Amino acid sequence: MLPTSFIDRLSQMMGVKMEEIAQETQEGFSRDSAEAARRGLIHSSNTLGLYQRRRVQQIDKRVKAVLECQKRLVSTMRLPFSETLASELKAQSEEWVTPEWCEQSLQSDPDLGLMKDYKTGFREETLQARNSALRKASIEIDLLVDELRTQRPAETLTLSRELDQKFKILLSPGRLKRISQTGLNN
Repeated sequence: MLPTSFIDRLSQMMGVKMEEIAQETQEGFSRDSAEAARRGLIHSSNTLGLYQRRRVQQIDKRVKAVLECQKRLVSTMRLPFSETLASELKAQSEEWVTPEWCEQSLQSDPDLGLMKDYKTGFREETLQARNSALRKASIEIDLLVDELRTQRPAETLTLSRELDQKFKILLSPGRLKRISQTGLNN
């Protein structure tokens, strides 16, 4: 199970990232809308297309942000390898980009509610974008965990060798003789 400190720090980091992503998305949508208006493309379908494209980008950015924060925390906190680590990190990624969160964007925009065909296509595209982004993140998480798996045995082997060497020094014949003589005199 992931330590509480890891989960808390991830939430803090993601809070900042989500603000950045929301601001970038809004600024991008405003730029795109202004450009479309300048070109005379003021029909609602153009606006909805811009909104859809930005939302799909936002999904991808959100998954990448979770992955980036997880990698940083795993490294910084020196999170140890465990057999469940990959599945726990993947579940965390999914929690930040739930299907409900994708659906919420559809429900909160009244214009999309007026165009049922468009809404269905948008729903499919957002869920496909979510699944695609999560598949990519899953591969990255597997690589991260594999790296941890291969690092830990090497570190354990080094530690084991160091302890063996210290043990041999402690139990060297001359040391044993001194210990036994000192122990008998007391």
